[in-house]
Amino acid sequence: MASIAALVVLVLVAVFSPLLAVSKIEIVGAKMVEEKTILKDLKSLLGKPLPQVSSDDVALRLSKYDLIDSVSVVSVPPNTLRVLITERSAIAIVVINNISYLYDAAGVQLGRASEGDRLPVIAGAGNPASSKACSRSIDVILSLPLSLLPEVSWIRAISKDNVVLGLRKNGQSILWGDSSAPGLKAEVLLALMKHYKRTLNLTFDVSSPSQPSVY
Repeated sequence: MASIAALVVLVLVAVFSPLLAVSKIEIVGAKMVEEKTILKDLKSLLGKPLPQVSSDDVALRLSKYDLIDSVSVVSVPPNTLRVLITERSAIAIVVINNISYLYDAAGVQLGRASEGDRLPVIAGAGNPASSKACSRSIDVILSLPLSLLPEVSWIRAISKDNVVLGLRKNGQSILWGDSSAPGLKAEVLLALMKHYKRTLNLTFDVSSPSQPSVY
């Protein structure tokens, strides 16, 4: 009984002791959201015992930032709280009122695009928050090999079964079809592109990857 009581006391000390109170907050991974702004929102955690601070607690305080995708915390005894920020990553560009904006896989706008952003432009996106064309285009973009993504100039989801991509070089395009068999389509597509890499104005049809065609 004495050992159990001692253990309870140690747990209570660890959870509630001012010796483990947060006196320093470190921010890791924040680039698009200013570190000083995040620290301001987390200021109320100073003085709170480290064991009482959870990732959910910090995430709730930072939930107003659309640019932040996820948050986790690491306790660094005796007094440091390390906050690990994962920000959203742009995968496409949508043009709205003649202005190019970056969007992530969830359809969240991340800010204006620059000339150096080599990402596919989603054509006919409409309102990205509710557009089926936009969500279908994003599904295809996510299935593309990472090495191919910078080579795609634009993408248009005419329907769920008819998604077309335009490449930056040689006037080539890709008829992707629907969202099925993305791995096989990508494998077949890369083989075709390697074989016809210098040929102008070709369309690579991988909508039926077991029977691809080039025309």
